[in-house]
Amino acid sequence: MVHNAIIRIFSCINTVFVNQLCTWLLYGELRDPYEEFFIYRSKKDEFSDTLHSSPSTTTTCDKSLVTTLQQTSLDCGYNINPSMIPYFMPLSLAQEILFIGKTVILFGFDPRRVKRTNMQLNRPLLPLQRLDNDTRRFTIWEEKEAEFHEKLQKLKDPEVFEVCNLRCVVREIKECVTKHLWTVAVEEAELLHELRLMKDFYLLGRGELFLELLRLTAHMLDKPTTRTSTRDMNHAFQLAARAVFLSNSADIEKFSFELPYVKPNVSANSSLDDDSSTVADGWSSIILKYDFKWPLHLLFAPEVLARYNDMFRLLLRIKKTQHDLHALWKTYKQSRRFAMCQLHNKLMFLMDNLQHYLQADVLETNFSRLMEAVNKTNDFEKLKKAHATFLADILSQSFLTVTLPSEHESAGDAVDSINNPVFVNITELLKLCDSFCSMSEFASDRDAEDYYIKGYSDRFNKLVKQLTQLLVSLRGRACGAFLARLLMRLDYNRWLSAEAELTRSLTHMLRC
Repeated sequence: MVHNAIIRIFSCINTVFVNQLCTWLLYGELRDPYEEFFIYRSKKDEFSDTLHSSPSTTTTCDKSLVTTLQQTSLDCGYNINPSMIPYFMPLSLAQEILFIGKTVILFGFDPRRVKRTNMQLNRPLLPLQRLDNDTRRFTIWEEKEAEFHEKLQKLKDPEVFEVCNLRCVVREIKECVTKHLWTVAVEEAELLHELRLMKDFYLLGRGELFLELLRLTAHMLDKPTTRTSTRDMNHAFQLAARAVFLSNSADIEKFSFELPYVKPNVSANSSLDDDSSTVADGWSSIILKYDFKWPLHLLFAPEVLARYNDMFRLLLRIKKTQHDLHALWKTYKQSRRFAMCQLHNKLMFLMDNLQHYLQADVLETNFSRLMEAVNKTNDFEKLKKAHATFLADILSQSFLTVTLPSEHESAGDAVDSINNPVFVNITELLKLCDSFCSMSEFASDRDAEDYYIKGYSDRFNKLVKQLTQLLVSLRGRACGAFLARLLMRLDYNRWLSAEAELTRSLTHMLRC
């Protein structure tokens, strides 16, 4: 009798649970007026804000960079209440159930289909209108909806219900959902093409375009930003695209620049219209914005675009410095002043090898690995992880993040660019190169030039020695193998190691 009573009670409770599970998994609907289900909806619904992500300027690094970059914005206001998860259900299964429902809701807000049903072309897309159930069922499940519904309903029977059976049904539904997500993202949204665009623009793959852009905007970026900087930068971008015959490309329209302007503090001695004083110059504040297709916001979340912008600012600055140094070659090629020519050659050698290391050893190698991983899978979650790993790797190997020593690797700690000594050292070398290139503006005679050249040479030797010591100290880290390539390029004929008195350390690192 007791056993039969327990079975009847479980059967009644299980019926309600399976009904809630069915509406959530298949239709993305939460029917839980008494808050008995383990998934709940946040009071503040910010779903419309997550559908269209925007670039962010944050530079903080979370404890696990790959995990942070992989957790992109598939957030429609629903979360898990751990205290309400049934005792028989593991947390991993609950997370899969949450993911499926969120994905179904995501496809219910497909802006492409909303636009087809809305004939008012000038009407703003947000707030998005949710599609009717029939349309959403067809696009995701097609003929499998009835099959999944039947399998879920069978779980109401206490004799059939087992956690392994529930897991199998959930996995089948998830496979169908991720396959559809893959089809929309890769085939319809042309993800592979968009990834190549990220490389061409954020990672300066179209070098001729940005070389022309630097020619037009270097003077602007050297100064503090003003209210018109964004407009002027985008106008120059269009001119640069026209100069390299890209103005008719639809891809150009997906990218634009922003130079944030922060109003300076107005003192009693300054005018309200004075725009000459702002917080930062263009090199440190420039943002490249990207208008991607839906649903690629799942891959290019604000945190991801912020990291791409970190890379973009570094690469743009190095390319500008390299170009300025090469422009001085005509000036110094016939000079009889050995000290000046020697310093100029050292600076060019350093920048050329640093740029080649970043473009060839870091970006090309990792991008090829990313494309290989993308072509081998048809799982969108694996693709997200591969992309997150790619971005984390290029950030680490470009010194924008540095992993802590191996005994702390389990914690996944990282240091951001602000507190990163390697990045600070490279920044100081870039400033030194910029100052050397503009020396003619403040060195009025030969004696003044000799004074500055002596100071620049001493500063260069000190910074290079520090850089070498830092790179050697990182040989035990995850990025040590890649730093060995940079050291091999910089330490040509052991000149660098002799200058820094680190021959034994460098030789040991390059052999490991």
